[in-house]
Amino acid sequence: MISNISYSKNSVFSQKKNSYQKIDTSDIKDNLKAIFKDAGEIIEGIKDDLKAENQKSLSAISNRLSSLLKGDAQASYDGNYDIAGVSFSKEEYTSATNLLKNTLNTLHDNNHDYSHYASYAIAMKTVESFTTANYQKEQAVMINNALSTQIATAENQTINYLDSFGEKKNDYYTSVTTQEKDSVSNTTDYASNQELIDKIISLFSSVNFSDQSDLENAIAEYQKLVTPAYSANKDETDIKLQNDKDYIEQNVKNFSATNNSEGISIEI
Repeated sequence: MISNISYSKNSVFSQKKNSYQKIDTSDIKDNLKAIFKDAGEIIEGIKDDLKAENQKSLSAISNRLSSLLKGDAQASYDGNYDIAGVSFSKEEYTSATNLLKNTLNTLHDNNHDYSHYASYAIAMKTVESFTTANYQKEQAVMINNALSTQIATAENQTINYLDSFGEKKNDYYTSVTTQEKDSVSNTTDYASNQELIDKIISLFSSVNFSDQSDLENAIAEYQKLVTPAYSANKDETDIKLQNDKDYIEQNVKNFSATNNSEGISIEI
């Protein structure tokens, strides 16, 4: 589970820095897997008998990180911002909140298909790479936990929604029918095969997005993974695969632009 974050205010990281500290990025992949595992365990736990306990844990973590997500923390007497014991300068705090807000705005695109989970992985890896290279270690942990918790919260809401209103369509999709104006009904298919979702997240968690051939190979592998789902759903598979390719490539550009907009040049 994602554990509560508690650091001493006397930490060396609470001292104001005039410049960003470069950090060894060799463990990014392991850190990213751990973040996804934490979020995944919370989501999976909510499905089980521990639903109430895990929901409480998720809410508590979200509350502790809410000032990063909302950007409403108050500066202390020294001009720094303290988030659950981790100190940010004004510039660091502004950059972190903008990074999270812009990333989450890009994720909130009403995409209910499997490409949505590719987008999750791309967002989390680019943010993980960016924060590890450009923030102090405890700040990077805080920012990445804020993002992973927000994603876990959104997925929990989707799971509860499907549990309440969804009807299993096939091995890959759950359908929800809603009543629109003038008694017109609308049915939306939600990607719901957890094994396939996990494979997609794992795939894009390992991509070097600055290497075009690596990205193209990952997209080709993704298309192989989702083809059975699209076929089972009687979709126009070739069209959907091309649309997914365009969507994924655009998301890589969007998230890279979000990072670069913070004024720090990085190599993902």
